[in-house]
Amino acid sequence: MCGIFGIVGIGRELTSEEIGAVGAGTNLLRHRGPDGGEIATSGRVCFGHRRLSIVDIEGGLQPMWSTDRRGMISYNGEVYNFAELEQEMAASGRQFATRSDTEAVLNAYLLWGSDAVRRLRGMFSFAAYDGVRGEVLLARDRLGKKPLFYTIRNGALAWSSELEPLYQTLGPFKLDMRGLDDYLAWQYVPSPRTIYEGVHSLPPGHLLTVDLNSGQVKEQRYWQLQFSEDRAIGCEEWGERLDGAIRDAVRVRFMSDVPFGAFLSGGIDSSLVVGYMAELMEQPVKTFTIGFNEADFSETAYAEQVAQINRTEHHMEMVEADSLAVLPLLARHYGQPFADSSAIPTYYLSRMASRHVKMVLSGDGGDESFAGYNSYEYVMTELKKPADPQPNRGWFRFLARKFAAQAEQREDALLDRVFALQTVTSRHFSPEERRSLLRPVHHSSIVDFDVDRRRLLDVAGAPIVTRLQHLDLMAYLPFDILTKVDIAAMANSLEVRVPLLDHHVVELAARMPSEHKLKPLANGGFDKKHILKALARKRYSPAIVDRPKMGFGVPVGAWMAGKLRPQVEERLLSSKVLPRLFDITAVNTLWQRHVAHLDQTPKVWNLLFLEEWMRQHEAALP
Repeated sequence: MCGIFGIVGIGRELTSEEIGAVGAGTNLLRHRGPDGGEIATSGRVCFGHRRLSIVDIEGGLQPMWSTDRRGMISYNGEVYNFAELEQEMAASGRQFATRSDTEAVLNAYLLWGSDAVRRLRGMFSFAAYDGVRGEVLLARDRLGKKPLFYTIRNGALAWSSELEPLYQTLGPFKLDMRGLDDYLAWQYVPSPRTIYEGVHSLPPGHLLTVDLNSGQVKEQRYWQLQFSEDRAIGCEEWGERLDGAIRDAVRVRFMSDVPFGAFLSGGIDSSLVVGYMAELMEQPVKTFTIGFNEADFSETAYAEQVAQINRTEHHMEMVEADSLAVLPLLARHYGQPFADSSAIPTYYLSRMASRHVKMVLSGDGGDESFAGYNSYEYVMTELKKPADPQPNRGWFRFLARKFAAQAEQREDALLDRVFALQTVTSRHFSPEERRSLLRPVHHSSIVDFDVDRRRLLDVAGAPIVTRLQHLDLMAYLPFDILTKVDIAAMANSLEVRVPLLDHHVVELAARMPSEHKLKPLANGGFDKKHILKALARKRYSPAIVDRPKMGFGVPVGAWMAGKLRPQVEERLLSSKVLPRLFDITAVNTLWQRHVAHLDQTPKVWNLLFLEEWMRQHEAALP
């Protein structure tokens, strides 16, 4: 796993200052690739690369030229089917000088053009140059496991694995108030927007091409998850197919020339992954767990049971109440506000694992593909109840105007209610709360109804559960979960591979009937991740499989109201930067509610992270 940075001149040659910016930006990505770094220039193109050596340690140096010097690549990722691709390409005359997947991706692009991206199995973001076509290609994997940011300014397009190097070398950029509104609402900034005006995040499953001859820049989607329930087979056979698909997804991710292990939370997903690893590996699996002294947030006992069953080499550490100490580092690495507090334990877990291995497998993705979130059960349960006759009049007046087509009125009304219910489970600050917090001059940036997010429920003919899964797979998963893991792990020079998000597994799950994922029960409840639990029960006891879902939470609320209270109050109420955007009286009201045990943890942490980011990026503020 690596870091990439580069610039291409659109219709002009690069300046010496721009080439220097590539060198500086590449150095700022050293944590993503501590094993080496280089830049390479060819005409209007300059590529930079920092390398974390996992496969072909000696031969996989980057930026990499093809053997015929036709093309070049700077690549961040792992493609697990590269050996099969090489065999196919060798028959077409392409030559290889290494045993690196990097060279396979480069040659695939030179042979098949941008269509090559559809053939890749794995996680990636990369920039590739074809001198014959006169083209540069930027691409990001299907589900967004690897990030890629870009900006176009002064006749050049620049890209980076992380936002901060772009800001430090080509900025400062101006704060995008719409991006800030997204952050306050959802705790992250979704693609293609970022916190900066004119700086974009390439969405998952998309590629961008730059024609060096015409100067045309074109962005397009190359992959879209298709849902289509196949009821020709029963749940048992679906379970057999899923068992084979997950086993294969775990197996191909053993591709490594360095030691590796696994994150183990004690939940179903990571326990399953570790179980498959133990079954397939000859040596004990190295497993890593983070815990808390607060019992309500700690799953260490379950993780230890799973480790004992699989006879792993288990490592565990406890996280103490020092979340504010790591906040400056997190704000710097994430590059824009990011309010998922589980980034704290993810950072410490990655730091611990990196002392022993350079790569781990994780269990991320099971909740989205197999309906494991409590929000699914909440929405489906609430839908059984009569609609509130006077819920939020302004909200529904807007919906009535927005979705008034008679032919679709009934389905739209249902989906509007689904969206409102889902929003309750995922939103931080409502539009009204954002208006109370932000100074009036910024109220025009507040969006009452997120049309793009609502559109993610529009999956033709699909059950409600499937539509909710699609929203999470396309929004919460890439912009929160995968962003959190990538940045926290790469800050510690650790690669994370995600077998449950192998696109073969995800596409298989999309064909399963929804009741195999969220199964209705006779008592009116639901069995979440029903089919995954069936697989897990073959390995683990009901005490591990059937316990209530905990998630990877962190007791930051208790910390802030206790030991960290003086620091939190100083940051929120005496901040020199928050008043530039916020009404501090409203911020104080929020804090007093939290102190009075009216839990406001997500909202307080949202503002704390934002305040730290604002401190570090004052030049971006209005």
